[in-house]
Order: sequence, then structure tokens, then C-alpha cells
Amino acid sequence: MSDRDLNELKDSKVDIYDLLELPINATENEIKKSYRRKALIYHPDKNPSLEAVEKFHLIKLSLNVLLKTEYRSKYDRWLRSIEAQKIKSRELDDNRRRMKEELEFAEANKSWNKRKATESSNSYALEIERLREEGLQKRRKMENILNTSTVKQNISGIKENTNDRIVVVKWKVKDGISELLNEDVIEAIMSVFGAIESVKIQSNSTTERYHSGIVIYKDQKSALDAVSYDLDYERSKRWENTSYKRLSGLLREIKMYKIDKDLTNLNKDKLSFEEYKDLTLQKLKYFRRPAGYL
Repeated sequence: MSDRDLNELKDSKVDIYDLLELPINATENEIKKSYRRKALIYHPDKNPSLEAVEKFHLIKLSLNVLLKTEYRSKYDRWLRSIEAQKIKSRELDDNRRRMKEELEFAEANKSWNKRKATESSNSYALEIERLREEGLQKRRKMENILNTSTVKQNISGIKENTNDRIVVVKWKVKDGISELLNEDVIEAIMSVFGAIESVKIQSNSTTERYHSGIVIYKDQKSALDAVSYDLDYERSKRWENTSYKRLSGLLREIKMYKIDKDLTNLNKDKLSFEEYKDLTLQKLKYFRRPAGYL
């Protein structure tokens, strides 16, 4: 018996207790008795088939491991680690399933409250509630910009099938700096998230505290990456090694245009679990909008 034999059993992903039909605390006599019983079935003299030969080889290795205290201990530790991984994987799958059910329920009802978040065993529910509260607080600041006739006119000419790639960007007006934010600069700043099709800056008054622009990405993933970026927490880290770090510090909001309507129509089956999670959490930010909100 050698470490090589033990590793062969591990590589085969075989449970030697199941193979020999033994309890994990089987005695030496029980092990030998089970081996003899299996040998009557799978020994090459009894069964010359290739499948039987391969199985008997594993049975022989299993016997050697179980009769050597050192190797049995090593194998048992490995087996416990495999079982722990399986349990963890099942828990993760259950957690994802519960989370998806909660997200789908919240999306369908367009509502999520603190009581539901508190009662839920899923940690993502707390994130949903945080994002919803954040959206309720911030959306009022965005209303005046998004409800202007200029924004409506600019977006009205955009084809419907591009709406899942449209992002509305808002930045702070600062004397001597914000004037530098033309369409080329906005494109350069926002291109850290992906390739851009076009940029349109709104006709904002110099007396306003914030200006805004419309960015259309070439693909949906880039748009989702942009709106998922946390400006409050990450600040300008995404632009750390670019020449636009200072200007990016003026950004205040990156929002998906018409996210609650247009992203609802996306094919969820084509999204990964993480993409579906990010998409739905973003949508929940915008629920309970006032009448007339874009």
C-alpha cells in the first residue's frame, strides 16, 4: 500500500464504504468479510469482463486502505472534506434558489418592505431593501432632469430595441471643471464599462447644480456594468489609472433608462445567475415611481 494507491482512489472519486457496502466504523472482520463477498462477484477468475476487472481493482485498493490505520485516517479525512463540499454546494444552490424566488416575487409584485427583508433567511433580501430605499431617496433628485422635454425629445428618436443599452449619467456642476465634460469626454469616462455607440449631453442651464447625458452602449452587459457601479462606495477607483480620474469624481448617478419596463422583457433564461441578480436588484430600485416619471 502506498500514497499512490490512496491517490488513485481519490482521483476515482470512489466512496470505498459504499463500494464494499460497509458502515464508516466497520471493523477489520467486517471489512475482510465484505471483501470476500465482493471477490466472489468481481474477481477476474469469476468475471473476466473489463468492467468487473476495473471494479475489482478498486475493491482491492479499498481493502488495503481500510486495513492500514494510517491510510484509512487519511482517506476518512478526505471523504469528510468531500462531503462538506457537497453540503456547502447544496446550501449554495438552495440559497440561490430561494434568492431567485424572492427576486421573482418582488419583481412581480413591484414591492419589497423591511418586514419581508427581516423575515427572509436570505442575506440578499437585505440588499434588495437597501437598494429600494436608496432608489426612493435618490430618484426625486433625478426627476427634474429626466422629466425635461429635452430628455424626452432626445430619447424619443432612439429605437425601442436599444433601450436595454441606454444609461442616464448625472454629474455635479463645478466652476472651472464641469465645462470640460463634453460628449467626447463623457464617452471616454464611461467607456471603462464597455464600448459606446453614442453620447448625447442634455441642454442644461448653467444655473443648475447637476447636468446629465445619455450614453448608449453597444451591448447590454456594458450598460449593466455601468449602472451596477457603486459611486458612493467606490468613488473614482475605476478610473484610478486613467487621465479622467478627477473628472470622474464629479459623477453622481449612473442609471438605466426605463429599467422597470424594458429590462422586464429581457430573456432571463439567457442570463447567468449573477447577471439575473444584478438586473433584478437594479429594477427594484425603481419601483414605486411617481406618475409621469420616465
